[in-house]
Amino acid sequence: MRICLVSEEFPPETGWGGIGTHTYNLSLALADLGHDVEVVSKSVDGNVHVLEKGNLRIYRIPESDNNHAVLRSLGNVSPKIQKYSWFSSFSEYPLKTLRRGAAISHWLKSKPPFDIIETPDYGGETFWCQFINKIKIPVVVKLHTPLYLTQRLNSAPKDDMAVKLRKWMEKYCITHATKIISPTKSLADLICKEFGVGGINILPNCIDTDFFNYREKDHARKEKIIMYAGRLERRKGVEVLAKAIPLVLRSFPYVKFQFVGRDTPTGEGRTSMKAWLEDYFHQEKVMDHVDFVGEVPRTGIVSYFQQADACVLPSLWENLPYTCLEAMSCGTPVVGSNVGGFPEIITPGVNGLLFEPQNHEDLAAKITQMITSEDIRAFGIKARDRIVSTYGHKVIAEKTIELYQHVIRG
Repeated sequence: MRICLVSEEFPPETGWGGIGTHTYNLSLALADLGHDVEVVSKSVDGNVHVLEKGNLRIYRIPESDNNHAVLRSLGNVSPKIQKYSWFSSFSEYPLKTLRRGAAISHWLKSKPPFDIIETPDYGGETFWCQFINKIKIPVVVKLHTPLYLTQRLNSAPKDDMAVKLRKWMEKYCITHATKIISPTKSLADLICKEFGVGGINILPNCIDTDFFNYREKDHARKEKIIMYAGRLERRKGVEVLAKAIPLVLRSFPYVKFQFVGRDTPTGEGRTSMKAWLEDYFHQEKVMDHVDFVGEVPRTGIVSYFQQADACVLPSLWENLPYTCLEAMSCGTPVVGSNVGGFPEIITPGVNGLLFEPQNHEDLAAKITQMITSEDIRAFGIKARDRIVSTYGHKVIAEKTIELYQHVIRG
């Protein structure tokens, strides 16, 4: 089968975001099954790059408006439009989407026909192909988390017409797809309600369980390590975790909290979230118990998961968080928000714990329960078993091919 995976992100050049990680894992797994897989990703230096790995070929192409008068005209008026607050992000969202989509369309026309195309919802990358070109190849849209939802969770301005326009473009791609698939039922339900679509298939993302491997922990160690992994971002719930930390330390002072991830401008007034966290921890006199590690490359993150006694993921909402899958694959039980995809991964009291979303007191109670539990080792072992059996890359790749074949047959 000839398969095209569309993804602006493809690591390592574009980082290890959720969409990029999904595309990376799935492309390798599909190629390992003997299928002809081509990925069309974003060039970070403006030049075309091609990388071949057996049956897998990765094309990194730049955005372009050189061959279309409409895009050139929009590029010329963009600086004037963005002077108005209600269109302040025009070049960042709809114009960027159109340029990316035009480049993808041109690339597809230069290739032998594919049997199927998979593209993410976020960004509406195939909008040009679907809306302008009316592409005939079956298009599968994989839901991740559309832009409008991330904007809402980060309290972005609601009156920006550029964001609304990109939401419409994403909606068009989703509602005109040959098939829609979602990693979780929670996201499928949300999109059904928001966009009025049905018939969404549930197919989880996959993870390389050989890379994120299990290692026995030193549970006899007096100091416990609680790890947070992810961007320091409002929608990731870091403020909720911050407020829980002093409560945990009052009853269990031998705890170290590690924040592994980069800063973002989602603090009060679009300022540094790390700065807000540091100010709060100094105010609460708990800074000695907190370590800001910063962003860690994929090659180094495994050791952090393996050393931590537990991983806390307090997101306000998540689809199918890779951090949760990665931590559990390493045998590290997760305390996660009872929201989005977390309840579909974690069985409370068996392989992890769930807490009431945005409730820092309940989060503190669950963290304390986890680190004082005699079953914490069993939690980790069962967490690993859950990921290997349900989210392993070979398991998901085989299910993906079955779905693709069904879509192609119509």
